[in-house]
Amino acid sequence: MSNAGKKQGFGANVAWMAGGNWGEHIISFLIYVALARILGAETFGLVAMASALVILAEAMVRETLTEWLIAEKDPEAGHFDALFWTLGGVSLVIFAGLYFGAGLIAGAMGEPQIAPLIQALAVVVPMTGFTGVPVAILRRKARFDILGARAVVGVVVGGSVGLAMALGGAGAWSLVVFRILLVAANEIMAWYFAGWRPGFSGRLHHLHSFLSMGLSTFWLQAAYLVSIQSATVIFGAMLGPVAAGFFSLAWRLTEILTFLVNVPFAMVSQTAFAATKRRGDDVTGFMDNVLSVTILPSLAVFSGLAVLAGPFIRFCFGEEWVPAAAIVQVLCIVGLYRAVERIQHVFCLAMGQAKGLAVITTIEAIAGIVVMVLLVPYGAVAVTLGFAIRYLVFWPLRFSYAARFGAVSMGRTVALVAPGLLAALTMVAMLLGLIHGVGLDPYRLGWMGVLILAGAVTFAGFVALFLPNRIETARRLVGWETASASEGGKT
Repeated sequence: MSNAGKKQGFGANVAWMAGGNWGEHIISFLIYVALARILGAETFGLVAMASALVILAEAMVRETLTEWLIAEKDPEAGHFDALFWTLGGVSLVIFAGLYFGAGLIAGAMGEPQIAPLIQALAVVVPMTGFTGVPVAILRRKARFDILGARAVVGVVVGGSVGLAMALGGAGAWSLVVFRILLVAANEIMAWYFAGWRPGFSGRLHHLHSFLSMGLSTFWLQAAYLVSIQSATVIFGAMLGPVAAGFFSLAWRLTEILTFLVNVPFAMVSQTAFAATKRRGDDVTGFMDNVLSVTILPSLAVFSGLAVLAGPFIRFCFGEEWVPAAAIVQVLCIVGLYRAVERIQHVFCLAMGQAKGLAVITTIEAIAGIVVMVLLVPYGAVAVTLGFAIRYLVFWPLRFSYAARFGAVSMGRTVALVAPGLLAALTMVAMLLGLIHGVGLDPYRLGWMGVLILAGAVTFAGFVALFLPNRIETARRLVGWETASASEGGKT
């Protein structure tokens, strides 16, 4: 593989990643709106239950062992080969467990009809596992243009087929095929553009090099997904598939917005943190700059959604889905939390430190399961509140751990968040004043548009007047060197 190439700026890479994420998730959102109206909450809930363990399994072979390649200064060809065959083998073992254990899993959830759905969805695990190294190469070389484009292509291919199947009466299978084709298109593009093919140069010492961090990241990813997917399982098994459908859609909406406003920064930041560390530059200062900029859009979006969740859900998904609005409002807490937590997360990965995060995330997952089960008698909103609050309770542990490796401290983060939070509260007060004081009805589409525009203008005006330093920081970040193609590794 050629090592020549241009250096990539932080701003350019965020633009590529944001463009891909926005394209992917806007299209994905429109497709989900259509599918939700066609299929209904119960079908969504059944597929969400079938997907819970599959999503966990897929995540365990995606961006786990390969994170070592992002952090390592000069990996050898043998490292790439050893990683490829290790991930592929692990993914095949997991696939076999899901396929042959689908009946037991479905029975334990109390919905035997989801067993064939689990078996079909399980195929995405080896698809993802065998593509881990090509994706890592693209990330290491900061080819966020390709990563962004593949995301859009995947959702267009999968979504168009899934929507056609739903209109044809395929029911839950339309969502299953949507997911499989989305992953397939993503993986084909990754292989094509990575320009790398596996060999057999890997040796035991290559395996040993990445295994320590890789296993910690593997553990971290598993614990993180358990903390999220356990909610779907609890909703489905203890509150029924309709409740699971409401939570699934609410979480999907929160996740889409997180991808739109936060994940592009997080993904590019990990590569940039690692490159900054390799150059010996000020990683803490760079993280401070990233946080000061990334928290603002998340504060605006999730604070506004908390106010307008009800009319937004009814306009987009229909009257049947209105009960999901209260769940969305609670999950806005998680959206705000993730604006900072995801930057902390990728910072630790870029520093090659994942074990402590894995321990903290495991504690969070266990505590969340216990709290959610205890809150089941009080209904879906109470369970969602338990899901959200446990993250805030254990958040100080994340600050303490990340600060050991040069991350921004909790006190400094509070100082960065506070002005943005004041801007968000100003926007919320203005929205509530227009709704309850002036009498604008958010359930009328025209007034809904006015409220969204007024909220955006209020937040942006506050930033421009009182936080001009954040705008200047954003300008400085645009030219920050993320990586060069020469960091692609000796492949």
